[in-house]
Amino acid sequence: MKGDYTNKKKRMRHTYEIHAILSAIYCINETTTKDEDVAKLIEYALFRVYKDSPVEMREYCNGKEKSDVMPDLIDLLISETYYIK
Repeated sequence: MKGDYTNKKKRMRHTYEIHAILSAIYCINETTTKDEDVAKLIEYALFRVYKDSPVEMREYCNGKEKSDVMPDLIDLLISETYYIK
């Protein structure tokens, strides 16, 4: 069945991009449109995978609008991933 991944193990590709992607999602979420469930999930992933704390990202995004942080996040994604806006 297409989309059924319960019985298949998928090989992870491009894992070097995950930190930048999680960081960008976290920063977008930390702007004025914050969702606590998303924040907790990404904080958990960053800690479990990278032993990384998002304190600096949280401080950077505190009180900002999404439009304020997007230029920096786009630069991050372009420099560390194959992401194209």
